[in-house]
Amino acid sequence: MKKLITSILIIQTSFCFSQEKYEFDYSIETEITFYKEDSIKKNVIYLTNSKDNSYFAEITSKDSLNFRIVFRHHDKLYSDVLVSKSQLNKAEFINISCDDINYRKNKYKHVAKEYDFFIHNDTIINEKTYKVYTFRSILKNLKKRIRNGAGTNLYIIDNSTSFHLPLLTHPTAYEDWKLNNTLPNGIFIEKKYVNVLGEEHSSEKLISYYQIKKSIVVEKDCNGSK
Repeated sequence: MKKLITSILIIQTSFCFSQEKYEFDYSIETEITFYKEDSIKKNVIYLTNSKDNSYFAEITSKDSLNFRIVFRHHDKLYSDVLVSKSQLNKAEFINISCDDINYRKNKYKHVAKEYDFFIHNDTIINEKTYKVYTFRSILKNLKKRIRNGAGTNLYIIDNSTSFHLPLLTHPTAYEDWKLNNTLPNGIFIEKKYVNVLGEEHSSEKLISYYQIKKSIVVEKDCNGSK
């Protein structure tokens, strides 16, 4: 069972040298629909840094009292904890202890060379223009793509949000972006996932985004840290 974080800091004036602070300046709320599961819907809130997409927090409702927070720093660390809803709404700082940190290097970095981003022509929705790109496998062998579960992500980007770096939650997509940083900036208004057989699996649509000031504080010098 995930441990409930109780050390949420509403006011904190200083940090000791054994802590690392991750700052977030945007909250992005989306709704995910899973088509193969009786159109199940799930709301997600992302905490992001518009100038640094190497880390993000993904917040979902665990129950009436608690949120589940999954925090990822790509190719470095991962944490999965529960936080009181009432505390999170008020807190400026969320403190994560060593017990709740897993240091994870991306052992599948080499897989990024099997995928690529493809920028498509702009699309018009309700008389507004949006940028479009996909992320998919470039392997020609269908059997290998099926074995790897290599589907396609399609992103429709709001041009007015070019102040925000791409929100890439999958480690392979992030690694590929680092290698070929040619994507347009911006927050997606919709992200679709189509499986390797061409079947639409899910769709994630933007509900809202707004500026915030929150931080996650992570203890340094835990076992396995560098």
